[in-house]
Amino acid sequence: MESVDPDPEIAALTHFWCPPAALLYRREIVERIGSWSKDLPIIQDARFLMDAALQRARFAHVPGVGAYYRVHGHSLSRANASAFLRDCLENAVQVEEFWRQNGGLTDERANAVLQVLSYVTRATFKTDHETFCRALSFARRIRPGWFPKGSRSFRLLSSVVGYPRSESGALAYRSLKRLLCGLNLSARTSD
Repeated sequence: MESVDPDPEIAALTHFWCPPAALLYRREIVERIGSWSKDLPIIQDARFLMDAALQRARFAHVPGVGAYYRVHGHSLSRANASAFLRDCLENAVQVEEFWRQNGGLTDERANAVLQVLSYVTRATFKTDHETFCRALSFARRIRPGWFPKGSRSFRLLSSVVGYPRSESGALAYRSLKRLLCGLNLSARTSD
């Protein structure tokens, strides 16, 4: 966990995850947390880890294989990407609220929440307008004028025409690039 971020709360919110079978929790922490979060059905395991961090659990890495985990397309997070992204957004909202009520929203914590919101906005722009708008609005409450990090040209375009329009342009650019790469590949194979 420390390899992701020295702060376990930030690590658990942003990039750290491992299968629940590879984690052991002290009974005291489990009793403080309670049951899995029913309002986040797709990411309950990640939220339980987050709740342990929020309850000031200490984390220790034990070398070796803790569990084997099979990744397949039928897992909840892969089978329903929209639900997964909505859960990620709701989790970020809940964690941000917890931080505000318990010690404040530091710059590091705000940046961690914005990392999640960056992922959610970019992933939902084309497929889930409601979640996109909610994530963007929430991000801009945290940091007015916010837009996700991107290339220098993306940042420039976002500052000139606004983030949603620049995301639309980036989406069109990526689609065109895929099309041209596909045409180039098919031209090579037909030779």
